[in-house]
Amino acid sequence: MRSGSDGPLNRFVQFYGAVAGCIFFGSGLVYLFLGRWPVTHQDFWVFYDNFLHRSWFYSSIVKYNGHSLFFPCQIWLANLRFFHGSQDILFIAGLALELVGTALLLLAVFRDKSLDTTIRVAATVTVIFGNFWMGRASMTASGAFNCAYSLVLSGAVLAFLCLPKLAGESDRRLTFLWTIICANVVASFSFGTGMAAWGATLLTAYALGVRLRQLGLLAAAAMVSAIVFFALPPHDSAAGLSGDLPLSQPATYLTLLVYFCRLLGSPWLHMCAAWSGLQNPDEAAYVCVALVAGLSGFLFVGVVVLAKLWRRNLRGGMESMGFALMTFNFIAFALILVARARHIHEIPSELN
Repeated sequence: MRSGSDGPLNRFVQFYGAVAGCIFFGSGLVYLFLGRWPVTHQDFWVFYDNFLHRSWFYSSIVKYNGHSLFFPCQIWLANLRFFHGSQDILFIAGLALELVGTALLLLAVFRDKSLDTTIRVAATVTVIFGNFWMGRASMTASGAFNCAYSLVLSGAVLAFLCLPKLAGESDRRLTFLWTIICANVVASFSFGTGMAAWGATLLTAYALGVRLRQLGLLAAAAMVSAIVFFALPPHDSAAGLSGDLPLSQPATYLTLLVYFCRLLGSPWLHMCAAWSGLQNPDEAAYVCVALVAGLSGFLFVGVVVLAKLWRRNLRGGMESMGFALMTFNFIAFALILVARARHIHEIPSELN
């Protein structure tokens, strides 16, 4: 992989990637700052009403719309207590956590000694683009929500970083094991989809060849987290997974698969609608694009995951991080789908 890394073409790619990454990173920060939410918004009217009428402890452990928000609640409650709910403080906190998650992802890239400079620069640019593009503005422009999402990302990535060490011959396996468990707990109780970190951790650990004893401990910790998650009291009746799906009917699974593929391919739907040049394009006309793109991604990931699990030859570094992030996202999408299947059935446009 290192051959030709100093050629003119490679030097040009490295220079272009470094410049493009710096410009995109800088412009992303400026756009986020200028487009941030300056006032209380959306679900936070409900959150703050609960914070002001309930104890700190109850406000932290209650589930909102099926999400356990224990760790971001500590930031929100402290901000409400000491800074009177300042959204600028939350924007700074959310951006700081987003930078931490990005730095952890880049750590996986720069610790991988098998990569040449060109691939390392390309991976760095990809991470920066993925974290700071404005397609994520609905999450990152809200400092409060960014606290939750970035805590999930940071916790999950920290766990994934430690997995190759757990699979190796390090004398500090116990330290890495506890770090993985704690990081996954932070991810799980920062937002509902954070529970997917446990599934991704177990699959990646198995593919890396982690010993069965460590796998058993991780599985036990995942089970305890799931039990605690479901035991937490809901803020309203909307919390919890849909338990009324007709799972005895085969058509249910086909419908869920179609929903899953459309959800995965929804970015392509938006891109094609935007490329159409119409001022108000009909998104329904591009449903097939989302379905085909999502199905292709589903099949590709399925083949990769099954092959790595069968061979248990996953390599540490960027390969294990990519595998973990890929499985994490797919499990997170599955959780979203199961939890909101009834809602999607009633409002299919939610898939877009």
